[in-house]
Amino acid sequence: VEHQQTGYHTYRGWSWQPIDPTRSGLNLPLVKKLKEKPTRETCIQEYLNFALNAPVVFIESLDFLVPQQKITFSDWLQTPFEHEGRKVAPTLHDFIVHLSLLFPEVRPRGFIEIRSIDCLNRSMQILPVLFYLGLLYDPKSLTSVLELLLPQVEILPKMLQEALYGLKNPELSGIALRLFSIAEEGLSRLPAKFRDQNLEKRFQKFRLHYVEKRRTPADDVIDRYREEGAGNFGLESMKRIEALQNEKLGNQ
Repeated sequence: VEHQQTGYHTYRGWSWQPIDPTRSGLNLPLVKKLKEKPTRETCIQEYLNFALNAPVVFIESLDFLVPQQKITFSDWLQTPFEHEGRKVAPTLHDFIVHLSLLFPEVRPRGFIEIRSIDCLNRSMQILPVLFYLGLLYDPKSLTSVLELLLPQVEILPKMLQEALYGLKNPELSGIALRLFSIAEEGLSRLPAKFRDQNLEKRFQKFRLHYVEKRRTPADDVIDRYREEGAGNFGLESMKRIEALQNEKLGNQ
């Protein structure tokens, strides 16, 4: 920000976390319910509850009117909104629009949208795909993830906060390393059409050069910034960082 260090490893993460918790962030009630009853139906019901209890941003049929008093979608379903003598009940279209205005860390959109991934250089942008592929597409890995994280539900909000500073927190870095190991194991069990040896080697090198050393790609940027100083840090600096990261991962 204006050539100054923010103190965060992910400024994007910092900017999203304080936003209205009824519309964004970690859906903790859903996670807690999964601890009690980890089923598909639980996920659907709890996300529906989250959506219904989120405030309405605007009412499209009233020329995108923003309600002066906060009303949830559930409120609107129970009582039509009244404006200048006109009563408006929500439609399916209104609910679809409402869903599109929710921004939790994980959002269902006919597919699973994972919103916490920050900017990476081009050669690294495939790595989060491999990470979640290994965790979510392999049943054994998914079970391991639930066994690892569900007992730690209460600390997850704190870990989300700690992630703003990279992997400095030892508890967070331990969880991250375990998740990377589970993802690697999961990738190795997937059918051939999901696999690529070169990409998997790159993924392993990322674990070795970053996760095991409690570093993130942001540390490379911070280190270079400190070496060069604010006045000299620019586009060429970022190119040198990208070259360094490519070298670490063995990219051509």
